[in-house]
Amino acid sequence: MFNDLIKNLEEQLATQKLLLEYAHEKKDLLVDGRINELEELLKKEEKIVVKSGKLEKHRESTQKELNEKLNLTGEDPTKEDPVLTDFIEASEGKEREKLDQLFEELTKILAELKELNQQNNQLIQQSLQYVNTALDLYTASENDPGTYSKDLNKNEGQNIKEQKNRRNIFDKRI
Repeated sequence: MFNDLIKNLEEQLATQKLLLEYAHEKKDLLVDGRINELEELLKKEEKIVVKSGKLEKHRESTQKELNEKLNLTGEDPTKEDPVLTDFIEASEGKEREKLDQLFEELTKILAELKELNQQNNQLIQQSLQYVNTALDLYTASENDPGTYSKDLNKNEGQNIKEQKNRRNIFDKRI
């Protein structure tokens, strides 16, 4: 009775393991600054995320069908749809063991994936901060005459005008 749900969870577990592997690779690529390889990895990851979304929708429809057979919600229209743990409790024997094992593994992998994604997000934020700081240095403000200007006390206005006419490495920040 629970074979479709078990098969779906096994496929989801495999895709989540692959996403976890990609997250580890992403971390290494971010640390090493290998942007081209990161772009390729993100393309592969996107395909897996789409597949994972399809599997999740299929799991939901499988659980809905199982609920119709098992009537876990009963006659109470206010009761929410059953979750995976409800189906584990309704199963018996080897099916229950397998569902419980899959649930535990998925929970563990999803927690690890969440943590790794947060770390990768922090690495990205640090990289962006570095890039923004570097751009700020290269695109000095037109109103900023600079710290070390010659003859700053003499002809201060003329010195600022010279600074405005001076070209920076980058003229604008986009």
